[in-house]
Amino acid sequence: MVAGSGSLFEQQFGIPPAVGYFLLVALVILTTILRTERIVTIISYISPYMIALALIVVVYSLFTSGMNFEELDNVAHDQLSAAPHWLLSALLYVSFNFSVGFAMMAVIGSTEKNKQAARRGAIVGGIILGVMVLVLNLGIYANIDQLQDAEMPTLALATEISPLVGILMAIALLGMIFNTATAMFYSFTARFVQAETPKFRGAVVIVGIVAFALGFIGFVDLVNTVYPMLGYVGFVLIGAVLVSLLRSRNKNH
Repeated sequence: MVAGSGSLFEQQFGIPPAVGYFLLVALVILTTILRTERIVTIISYISPYMIALALIVVVYSLFTSGMNFEELDNVAHDQLSAAPHWLLSALLYVSFNFSVGFAMMAVIGSTEKNKQAARRGAIVGGIILGVMVLVLNLGIYANIDQLQDAEMPTLALATEISPLVGILMAIALLGMIFNTATAMFYSFTARFVQAETPKFRGAVVIVGIVAFALGFIGFVDLVNTVYPMLGYVGFVLIGAVLVSLLRSRNKNH
C-alpha cells in the first residue's frame, strides 16, 4: 500500500514517490493510534464513494474500447503475470485478499453481536468484492493496449476520460490505499502488542518506518512478488479456518 501511494503521486501529479510514502505512513500512523471503532467508521464512510467512482470509470471505459478481443489477447499475453496459469492467479488473488484482510475482518465482525447479521454481511461483502474485481478486470482488459505501461491502470483510465475525473479517481484510490493500509497496520501490530496501550503506539511508529523503507522496492515489483507469496500463505490460513469450522461443528453435533 505504501509503494502504491508513491506510484499514484508520481503517475498522476509527477511528485517523487517518496513524498507519497511519507504522507501515507504519517496519516496511517495517526489514524491507527485512534480507537478501533473510529477506524471502522472511517472505512464505512469512505468506501461507497470510492466503489461508485471506480465502477463508473471502468464501465465507461469498457463500453468505449475500440479494440477487438483478438488484438487485446495478443497484448495481454505479453504482460507480466503473478502465476504461470490464469486460474492459479485468480485463486492467489482470492487467497491474498483473505490473508491480508482476515485480521481486520475479525475486528469488524466482533463489533456485530448478531451472528446472523455478521454472516450475511460477510456473504454480501464477498459478492460485492467479487463483482467489483470482475468489472475492474474487464475494463482494464478492454483497454490493455493503453494501460500496459501504467502502474495504476484504473487511474490511467480515469485520466483518459478527463483530467478532472483523473484527479477524482486519484483521491478515491488514495482513500482505498489509506483504508487498506490502516486496517493492515492495526491488525498486524495488534498481533504482537496489545492495542490501545503506549507500547502499541510505539510499535505502530516502528511498523510505519519499516513500511516506508520497504516502499522503495517499488509497487510493480511488490505486486509481482510479495502479493503471490501472501496468496500462498492465505491457502494455509483458509485451510486452517475450514478445519476449525469443521471441528466446531462436529463438537456441536
